[in-house]
Amino acid sequence: MTNDKELHHNFYRITEHLNGKHFLYAGLATTTLIGGMGATPIALADKPAANATELVTTAVPTKTKTKNKRYGSSWSDTGQAYNFTAADFVVEHGVITGMDDSFFETVEAWSEYSPWNGEITFPAEFATTIKGIGPSALSMEALTAVDINSLTALEFIGDGAFSGAYYLEKIDLSNLQHLKKIGNSAFGDLGGATSITLNNLPNLTTIDDYAFAYSMNWGWMDNVDYSGTITLTNLPKLTSIGSYALGGCEHLTSVTLDGLDSLKVLPEDLLSDNPELTNVTLNNLPKVQRIEDTFLGNTALQTLTLTNMPDLIYIGRYVYDANERDDDGYGAFNQLIVGNLNSALTVEENAFEMPHPGGIVIPLNGDGDVLTAQKFLTSINELNNDNQFTGSRKWELGGTVTYKYVDQDGQVITFGTDRTPVKAFTVSGKVGTKYDLPATPTIAGYGKPTLVSGTENGAIGIGMNEIVYQYEGATSEFTIYRVDTNDKNIVPPEKISGFTNDILDLDDMQLAIAGYDFQELNSTSLSRAVGDFSWQAVPDSFGKQLTLGANAGRSYKFVYAKTAVKNNDSNSSNNSSNSSSTSNTNNSNNNSAGNSSSQSSSTAGTSSSAASSSTDKKNDDNTAKSSSTSTTNDPTGLPVTGGNSTGTSGIGNTNADTSRSSNTRYIPLSTDSGFNTPTSSIRGNDTKNLPQSGYVVNRVLPVIGAIALAGVIGLYAFSKKRKL
Repeated sequence: MTNDKELHHNFYRITEHLNGKHFLYAGLATTTLIGGMGATPIALADKPAANATELVTTAVPTKTKTKNKRYGSSWSDTGQAYNFTAADFVVEHGVITGMDDSFFETVEAWSEYSPWNGEITFPAEFATTIKGIGPSALSMEALTAVDINSLTALEFIGDGAFSGAYYLEKIDLSNLQHLKKIGNSAFGDLGGATSITLNNLPNLTTIDDYAFAYSMNWGWMDNVDYSGTITLTNLPKLTSIGSYALGGCEHLTSVTLDGLDSLKVLPEDLLSDNPELTNVTLNNLPKVQRIEDTFLGNTALQTLTLTNMPDLIYIGRYVYDANERDDDGYGAFNQLIVGNLNSALTVEENAFEMPHPGGIVIPLNGDGDVLTAQKFLTSINELNNDNQFTGSRKWELGGTVTYKYVDQDGQVITFGTDRTPVKAFTVSGKVGTKYDLPATPTIAGYGKPTLVSGTENGAIGIGMNEIVYQYEGATSEFTIYRVDTNDKNIVPPEKISGFTNDILDLDDMQLAIAGYDFQELNSTSLSRAVGDFSWQAVPDSFGKQLTLGANAGRSYKFVYAKTAVKNNDSNSSNNSSNSSSTSNTNNSNNNSAGNSSSQSSSTAGTSSSAASSSTDKKNDDNTAKSSSTSTTNDPTGLPVTGGNSTGTSGIGNTNADTSRSSNTRYIPLSTDSGFNTPTSSIRGNDTKNLPQSGYVVNRVLPVIGAIALAGVIGLYAFSKKRKL
């Protein structure tokens, strides 16, 4: 059993190697550390700030959730996006022949908690290595989107490659420089498709039978009014397009074939069995010679356009045959537009089976088109063996009048600034039919229109006629300030608004203000470096009149200096002696400030009336409109970046204050503290008090430190005594 003496001896042995300095240093360090902690400032004290502001910070973005690290999947509203790699595809000799089993296993596992979103993306290396997509390779019902255009080396798409991809909405094949062939039913039976686009495929030669057939058939499922479109443009080497390649598309409404330079025949049933197809445009098909029988069989065709087909010499029987007919047995087809067709064209009898009575054939240009139009009239009116048209039921030459709306640059306006669609509309009818000017639309963000071409009221002439209205776009609102040399408003600021071609006259904006002389003019300019605005002096060479479009939203600041007061010699002497004394009492300062404020207020009221009388005269249609604001905020409220302007004097700067302009080349905004902090960085918060910085003194820790020091000193004294 260890007694107290042994414990004491052991403790001494542990500490005997320490000398006095060691104890002293250790004690001082301990005391400083513990004692100092009690006086450490506390960043958030209990005293709230009286005028607290809250710092706006950007939230740290959170990481995207992933379910399967192996495939890097991420969540989306419609399902998981799959991160495809080359291993997910079966590729043989540069041809995709299918999907790897591992892909299906992963997607099947996902289906329990979040299904695949149906989008296929190809790995980057496929852009130059994949030459083809094999038969039925990607024929997957769940497929919703695929970027085929990323396969820039693609040469062919095999039979049934995407057939049965019922949820694939858009087929876009554009700018594939090496694509040569699209196989049989390659995109067949795509029930959910809404658009098919083939554009700028310079080496495409063949589109096989049924290539896009039986698509666009699912609109009825969700009561959705699908308006499906097919567009084939700029396919210069296309020589063959198969029968029924674009047939059987239930909700197809519009087809355009344009720029098929090498195609010679439009085959039978190419567009048959499209029961909602109403508009077909065949344009720039320079080598097409024949349109075969039943090309448009069983459709709801209303308008057919045949233009720029100089080799067309034959149109077969039953090219048009209505799928639905009225009580008298007639279809909806009532308008045919023709232009630049072969003068030797033969139109077979019954080429247009039972069209709507009283229709029109519109020749685009010149007598040649009129003669061609007459051939169609003969076929429709006289060679239709089922029912010949006479009297008011006859088809006749016609024309159209299209109302078009453009902006100040001649660009067609498609939307107002409120995103409301703006559509040109067309009136068509027989030659000589009267038409009246409809009400021009009010377009958000634009002023009243001006007629720039066409006749507002008249009779329809042969061909296509346009009536064009030009609108001026509204410009950004800007402000005119009139301030003293301290950047304080003398009169209320004016807000200026108008349209692109309205005139801004800066001379009119320079007011005569009692008690002040105009000094200089400044304008805002967009700083490309930081993206906000700064003031700069306007040079004398600056035009005094400009359009609001040319002004581009710049605001202006007219600077005025107080008119100098002339004094007699005695007053000058007194003023000189008074000015030598630079120290005044606080009461004198307060009285002086009060008088100055009163005088400034009176002057501002007088000048405001002057501004009103000056700007009231600018009410004509071609002049910018202005209005005084209800507040008199100084221009210091504008953001400022600092920097130099291009000059030191502005328009009419005859009394420039050289003390202000000699060291700086712009008039800075006020340095009031309220504007020193960018408004994008902080915002006021009257309802929340943020704590101030400060400190709380803790007296317990220093006491502990003192006790520790005393213990160390006692231990040191004891050890000394032991040695003795």
